[in-house]
Amino acid sequence: MRDILLSVSETFNLDRGILRTLRDLLVSPRDFFETYFFRDRSSYSKPTTLLLLMLAGVTLSCRHFLPATDSYSPNPLLTITASTQDELRTLNLIREYDDVLRLLLVPFTSLLSFFLFRKQAWHFAEHLTFNAYILAVQFFLMAWLLPLLGHRFDWVAGMAILVYFLATYLSCMNESRWITAGKACVIVVCSNLMFLMAFYPMTLWFLPAKG
Repeated sequence: MRDILLSVSETFNLDRGILRTLRDLLVSPRDFFETYFFRDRSSYSKPTTLLLLMLAGVTLSCRHFLPATDSYSPNPLLTITASTQDELRTLNLIREYDDVLRLLLVPFTSLLSFFLFRKQAWHFAEHLTFNAYILAVQFFLMAWLLPLLGHRFDWVAGMAILVYFLATYLSCMNESRWITAGKACVIVVCSNLMFLMAFYPMTLWFLPAKG
């Protein structure tokens, strides 16, 4: 068993400071990214590792620690009141694939930030890393807040991840606060629209057509 645990730890680099990575991303994101991009990144977890672990965490949290209700969605930004059978099935699809779709949209979000924040002089790969870390922290916040607050207060978790997204952009981008906030809001809106556009074909595929 010890050998298995060591193997898992080496595979996912669990000994490289996941807690330190989360702490620095939450407390001082600007210092974190300056260190990660331009100095020594060896003491931090890789973005893919952290993102996949947080995805697993939020998935387990939503499925095992929250009460199952017909009107609950694990995505706090997409709370839906289901009144028909098809709406319930759509809700179940959101619960099942929401976080995975968010993960797949990271390149799109990164492309938006790459074009909107060209003055930042980051390469696309750096924007990809930047947004991957942000999503990992958002998953972390959701994994802890949703079980504590319950589905009736999931809007609080939604506000928390939105505030973190905006605060991180305001902290890290070298433009005025109002311009940065405006561009970050554009990214949020476009990303959610892309999410809905990606999700809609799934509803057509999984839900039976009405006669």
